Amino acid sequence: MNYIKVNLYCLIVIFSFTAKAIEKDPLYLKGVSYLNSKNYVAAKDIFKKLAKKGNKDAIVSLGTMHMFGLGGRVDYVKGRKIFESSPDNPGALAGLANLYLNGHGVEKDYEMALSYMKRAASMGHGPATSNIGLMFMKGLGVKKDSKTGCDWFEKASALGDAEATLNLASCFLDGNGRHKSEKDAFLLIEKYSKTSGHWKIQYMLGAMYLEGKGVAPDVKKGLKWLKKSAKQGNLKAINTLGIVFLQGQLVKADYKKALYWTKKAGSYGVPVALHNLGVMYLKGLGVEKDHATAYKWFHLAAEREYKESEKIRADLFDTLSPTQKVLAMKLVNEYEQQK
Repeated sequence: MNYIKVNLYCLIVIFSFTAKAIEKDPLYLKGVSYLNSKNYVAAKDIFKKLAKKGNKDAIVSLGTMHMFGLGGRVDYVKGRKIFESSPDNPGALAGLANLYLNGHGVEKDYEMALSYMKRAASMGHGPATSNIGLMFMKGLGVKKDSKTGCDWFEKASALGDAEATLNLASCFLDGNGRHKSEKDAFLLIEKYSKTSGHWKIQYMLGAMYLEGKGVAPDVKKGLKWLKKSAKQGNLKAINTLGIVFLQGQLVKADYKKALYWTKKAGSYGVPVALHNLGVMYLKGLGVEKDHATAYKWFHLAAEREYKESEKIRADLFDTLSPTQKVLAMKLVNEYEQQK
């Protein structure tokens, strides 16, 4: 399984609504709390009040809410005006870069986007600095140049940007813009993990330990880091843990643990997890054999275009009794209604 890929995340500036309490206005943090609980109206009211007083965090958050239609309709023009009202605000400049990059409310203009990114980067804005690297990697508004792209990733990584760190690691893994070195990629991620609790970093480090990429394989450490990532809700980590305990190749098979992690991933509709739940109920791995329940999971996986489940679903349905068929479809409907 290839865990590690260059994360060219569509060059969209991602605004984080979490913040260190010691650095933020208490009222702003209250707005963040409302935002995280999806009380968008209350959050927007607080951000408006603070934005009028020149609070830079509130300006960025308010503009971003308009961009994504949180608490109202999507309004790129209003978002742009809010960002433009704060020309010395790196987050607002990054927001403007995003608008020009994607042509949201303005004509798409890579040169203008890059200009705003560079201004934000000069003020120490990590995501903007990283996005400059992505533009060079993709050749958007500039000549494609992997080395320069990786240079920008390195600058952003030094600013604490996790996405840039992952991309820089991929530069080493792929030998694209940097010398090819799994060891250097591992050392980079390991170093960053000591000061960052970012779930993607934790996942990549865990995967590298499991695969032995740049380091001697260490299943115990791999599982430790995957569990850290899973605790933050990373579905890839949750699903991988289920697979590891189900397959029994890296560790002794533990169907109880496999069921726990696979059900957790399946509750979010991860196709491979739904398929693996079908396998577990079909074969009685960690659960009693139950063909009606197995059919439910295979059906749900097949409906999400998981190819391996499609034929199994059809063949299994033919073996069910009329009573089991009714029960199986009832279970399917109950699952779908819960979503």
